[in-house]
Amino acid sequence: LRSEGYRVCSIKIDPYINVDAGLMSPFEHGEVYVLGDGGEVDLDLGNYERWMSTSLTREHNITTGKVYNTLIQRERQGKFLGKTVTLVPHFTNEVVEHIERVSRIPVDGSGQPPQICLIELGGTVGDLESAPFIEALRTLRFTIPPQDFCLMHCTYLPVMGGTQKTKPTQHSCRALLSLGLTADFLVCRSEQVIQDSTKEKLSQLCGIKSKYILGAHNLQSLYDVPALLANQGVVDKLRHKLHLDHDFPAIVPPMNFPNVETFKQFSHILRNPSKMVRIAFVGKYLQHGTDAYFSVLQAFEHCCIALGVGIEFLWIDSTYLEGVASEEQTEQVAQELKVEAEAQLKNVDGIFVAGGFGKRGVDGKVRAAQIARECNIPYLGVCLGMQVAMIDIARNLLKLPGCHSEEFEPECENKICLLYTSP
Repeated sequence: LRSEGYRVCSIKIDPYINVDAGLMSPFEHGEVYVLGDGGEVDLDLGNYERWMSTSLTREHNITTGKVYNTLIQRERQGKFLGKTVTLVPHFTNEVVEHIERVSRIPVDGSGQPPQICLIELGGTVGDLESAPFIEALRTLRFTIPPQDFCLMHCTYLPVMGGTQKTKPTQHSCRALLSLGLTADFLVCRSEQVIQDSTKEKLSQLCGIKSKYILGAHNLQSLYDVPALLANQGVVDKLRHKLHLDHDFPAIVPPMNFPNVETFKQFSHILRNPSKMVRIAFVGKYLQHGTDAYFSVLQAFEHCCIALGVGIEFLWIDSTYLEGVASEEQTEQVAQELKVEAEAQLKNVDGIFVAGGFGKRGVDGKVRAAQIARECNIPYLGVCLGMQVAMIDIARNLLKLPGCHSEEFEPECENKICLLYTSP
């Protein structure tokens, strides 16, 4: 829709009690995305901002904790005039009012309010924590004209015995219907291309026309997704459902916005790199995947597209470079892991050391910086990665005693990095 010239914004609803994602563990929730106004949100909203080339605000993220916080503050100030504050209508009305207010904030540099607002409600239909938001969306649907609301329900099609099973989607649609909402579109995630017979079955049992059932199977690159949806006519179908051509004529975007052909070119470059480089990625949040470093990986991917090269990552846990025994491993195993990790570091084209919090694994990152320096391997350190490079210089090149960052050793003899608290 953005590439077609419409002004679009996005709102992400997260049904957790946290006020925002700022204090959530990267192990559980992946990396925190920081917006232009300092708002700390989850990766989904960050992806929307990246892909749509918009500038979102902290108000574009709604959480259960944020709504409760607002309601409690208003109740303590006496603004409810002694009424009993309940989920319905007070919580749901607050969500609806928040959506209506935020959806009018200009985000694309044009200075004009968006024509279309994309709202994602996280979680699963039937979850207790998302029920108040589903009720809020039901309320929203009946407070605006029918042509102004379109519900796209994302479901999963598991494969058992070589057959795509529709039962989970059937039950999900019925659960949604029991809560007062009917899906206008189905977006079916699956491992393989959705079969025509599966579409027909879903259409019959879920009450949705087959042409409004979109397949979203696994693809090699994220940049293939826009082309997949465009080939299924998603823009024309949304235009028809939302009466866009009549009510909201498209305008020329205020910036050089990429279109489907651009994304196809990106995907082609990633599939056919001119050469490959090996990069050692040193971090300490690698145990549960790489979502904790998503922005960094996106930056690497953008570099690949710009330079026409591919990257083979070597994932190295910084704690392995310390060679210290723990509850999970003996001294001998710890030393073996250290030797192996150091050997891997010496056989790459570049070393990247990521940021992090807490003292765990910091000395391992210092060792990675030392190896890069001594072996003349290109090095890039971000945040903590820059600190450890300076600590390595002070300890191993200048031979200064007791060198560390004040962040980890407040009483050390030589503080290489100092902490300053903003007033």
